[in-house]
Amino acid sequence: ELLPLVSILIPNETEAAQIAGITSSNPDPQEVATKLQSLGVPNVIVTMGKDGAILATSHGAETQAGFVVDAVDT
Repeated sequence: ELLPLVSILIPNETEAAQIAGITSSNPDPQEVATKLQSLGVPNVIVTMGKDGAILATSHGAETQAGFVVDAVDT
């Protein structure tokens, strides 16, 4: 399996659950990050859109709140 070869994985909530093999309809992002770590990825950042992101490392997990930005088309 390739996951143990990944140093940092940055999926969104849906991708993270799919990669982790979690099929519940609304999985907890922190539990998903922990599951990905158990599959061999040492550093996981699960992005959660306007709700921010969760960083999970060997030192623990931390949530970063999202923030409002003015979207500008380029």
